[in-house]
Order: sequence, then C-alpha cells, then structure tokens
Amino acid sequence: SRFRDEGFLAELRSLQARRGSDATRLAMERQELLLSVQASVLPRYGFEGTQMGVQRMMSEWGPFLKDPEFRRLTIEINDLLGIHMPPETWERRIEHFRRIVATTQPRERPRIAPGIVGRCMAITGGHAMGSSAPRCPVITDGVADLTASLGSSMPRPGAQAVRRLKPWPSKRPRPFKLSIAGTWDDYDPDEMRWEAGCFTYIAMVVQQEGIEFFQLLVNGEWGKTVYPSIPDASTFEEHEVLGPDDGGHGMNWCIGKLEQTRVGMTFRIVAQLDVDGRVATVQWAPHTGES
Repeated sequence: SRFRDEGFLAELRSLQARRGSDATRLAMERQELLLSVQASVLPRYGFEGTQMGVQRMMSEWGPFLKDPEFRRLTIEINDLLGIHMPPETWERRIEHFRRIVATTQPRERPRIAPGIVGRCMAITGGHAMGSSAPRCPVITDGVADLTASLGSSMPRPGAQAVRRLKPWPSKRPRPFKLSIAGTWDDYDPDEMRWEAGCFTYIAMVVQQEGIEFFQLLVNGEWGKTVYPSIPDASTFEEHEVLGPDDGGHGMNWCIGKLEQTRVGMTFRIVAQLDVDGRVATVQWAPHTGES
C-alpha cells in the first residue's frame, strides 16, 4: 500500500506534529496528501480519482462490514493514519452514506466486487469510516417551510440580520456550488444540496464532547471560504457572515455550543442566500429523519 510508503508517512507525521495550529489549513493539506495516493489508484477500479470517487466506493462497502479481513484492514489503516473511528460506529455511518450516493449515483453502476475489498482499503485509507456526513434528502415544500422546520433552534430576532433578508428567488438557479467542511469528517469538503434558494446538509455529531465545527466553501475552494465574524459562532449569537475569501482561519460555526447534543445525533444545516447571491444566514436544528 502506498499509504505505507515512508515518504507519505513522513509528510503525514509532519502534519500531525502541527496539531493545535489552524485546523482548517491542516485539514486541507491532509486531504491533498491522501488524494495524492487515491487519485492514481481509484480510476483502475472505475471510480473518479477525486474525493467524490472515494465516497462512491465507500458507499458500496456495507456487505463487508462484518468481514474479518475488512475489519482488520480498516482498523489497521485508520490507526496508521491516526484516525479514531471505533468499529461500533461503522454500520451507522455507511448506512447514512448510502442515502447520499443513492441520490447522485446511477442505479446501473456495478457494485464493488468482493475480491477487491483489501485493495479498497489500500485505496481509501483513513477515509474508510471517516466518511462525509449525509446530505439532506430532497426538500419539496420550499424555502419557507424549510426555514420553519428549524423550529426553536432558529436564531433570536436580529441574529445574522434575518429580518432584513431579501432571499434569493426560490426558482432561480444557484449562482455557485457550496461545500461544507466540518470536524465530523476531518474537514473534508462535501457538496451541499441546493433546494428552493437554500443549500442544505445533514451533519452527524461524532465527538464525545458533543461539539462540531464547520465552515462553508464556495465551489469547494478553500480560498473562497464563508465563515462567521466571531469564533465558534452559534445560531443564537449576533454575528455576520463573511467571505468568500481566504481570511477565515480559526473562524467556525459551532454546533453544540448552546444546544444539547449527543454522539450520533444529526443536524440539518441550512445556508440561505440573499437576492445578491451571497450566503446571508447559516442555521441548523436537530434532524428528525424526514425530508
């Protein structure tokens, strides 16, 4: 496995030694390092040499979760890459991830062959169980009902200037793609879903502390980060939405700062655009599993 190459491991150790510095910058560099291996191997098995290709392969691993060799390889490589992802969390994560790919991947795509399970582990490495949180199911009732569904977790009047918002027309095409990068997935960007003038996403709480942090990226680019004007911002605190630019280092939204959370709990995150096509508000609330 190229993940065991001494040059790769030396670069990985160098990144890990910088823990405590800018988390988003480290996450970006770590993702680039992993993809430097994945991009050259994934196409051999019919997948894109991108993070999306990694995610699509991972979505097909459900039948192998109880396979002893699969479990051994997963644990071994996650340990090698310094990722804490206990086996008891795997089934839940894979099941959620299947729901994501089911909305984006053609039905006729062949499923992964059992004989290459070991090679899958070598290809994807520490991302085996550190998969992106699931995207929101299709929302059909429009932006008003979507915003109303956030209920008591809506920000207080005045937070993020909600009352002054002139929203992006719900039937107008999106002006750009928006990705989310959070601690639940080690800051690996994942594209948000566009629906009725909003970008939406479902994030899962994975940290024992019950707190997760995130930023938003226009077109998936770290140089076009959208972030709050205060550190660790919650929906209940007065703040502005800044960016897109490269000035958001250390500035994150924080789920669990002022609301009760637990490991395994999911939250629907909604980023609403104003009429000028800028992210105007970022809100979230517990997700019930309904679309």
